[in-house]
Amino acid sequence: MKRLFAIILSLILLVSAFPADTVYADNERRWVGDFLYTADQWYYKGGDGDVTLIPDIEVIDNRLFGEFRGNVGTLYIPGTVKKIVALANLRSLKQIVFETGDVEIDKFTVIMKPENGIVAPEGSKAWQWAKDKGYYVTSGTEPCFEKDTLYVLKGDQLNSTFFNTKVMNYDGNVSWSVGDKNIVKNKKIIDLMGRYTGKKAYKAVKTGTTTMTATLEDGHTVSYNVVVLDKTVDNRLLCFQKMCEGMSEKEKAKYLAKWLYNNINYDEAAAHPYQIGDDVLRAYGYKSRKDCKMIKAATAYGALVKRQAICDGISSGYFLAANAVGLDCIKITGSLVGEGHAWNMVCIDGYWYYVDATNESTVSASIGDHYGFDRESIERTHPTI
Repeated sequence: MKRLFAIILSLILLVSAFPADTVYADNERRWVGDFLYTADQWYYKGGDGDVTLIPDIEVIDNRLFGEFRGNVGTLYIPGTVKKIVALANLRSLKQIVFETGDVEIDKFTVIMKPENGIVAPEGSKAWQWAKDKGYYVTSGTEPCFEKDTLYVLKGDQLNSTFFNTKVMNYDGNVSWSVGDKNIVKNKKIIDLMGRYTGKKAYKAVKTGTTTMTATLEDGHTVSYNVVVLDKTVDNRLLCFQKMCEGMSEKEKAKYLAKWLYNNINYDEAAAHPYQIGDDVLRAYGYKSRKDCKMIKAATAYGALVKRQAICDGISSGYFLAANAVGLDCIKITGSLVGEGHAWNMVCIDGYWYYVDATNESTVSASIGDHYGFDRESIERTHPTI
């Protein structure tokens, strides 16, 4: 009996000597830090905050965080991970950092979109997957902007996307400074009815080149250059060419559609001149309903320069923009919900896709969320004339 007691005591002392992150086995259950391996599957059992996957994990699917109900800051994925099947069931995820990015990710794989984007070695499988999905992706964790130089026309509002945890979706205060305040000014945002929205934005007011610098609460600074050009169609196309440098055909097609959708006011007065009130008519810059017949809203100039257009002008603008950045593109006319409509087809990697930049529809996405549609879906909703 004393011998049995001594053996049990020795085992207890042996187990207690293991540090918390040591691997041990018990009926096919293994622990490594905050990760439990049981029934041929790893499970995260830790708390909120940043999570670094252990080298033992080679495949990621939804079961890994299946029972976790907390919030993940940054998820660090080591090079030992070979495949991601799915990662869509986290409550929140700030950022994913890939050590090597040499991981198999199917184009149909669903991964929760991180608020602060993805970090992966440029050109890696993870990098290309993120680019194809339209996720923010950089090759380093230091704060930066989407582009080093932003090309705009006079009158444009500046909008350059922050990258990385310290800056993007930043909760603290950001103070901005402008190199040349004659070129870019912080101006009130006025709505179509001429009312002050209570917000301000930096706006290009004069042609030239200057610098925008953001300073964070911790003193870290990050800058980008701004080139302001005169308001012409050719200059807008030049802006698109500069901003699309280094993009794949798919990225170009999505960028142009997204820009047109986000930056153009749909001209309700030109579309329905006899169905609106006089105040709305004046808000769109028309003195009378007859003026709406002499409109530029149906032209590429209306879309690309005035940034006020109807579907005819928006699709014409997309046609010019796509061809300017090296994409084959055509314009299509037909109907949508019983009304005349115009949209485009664009060739990406040898295949033709429908794009409707006027309506950010969620019809089956062939080139990414909202911006490309398959033939069956588009022909059902957009019959051609």
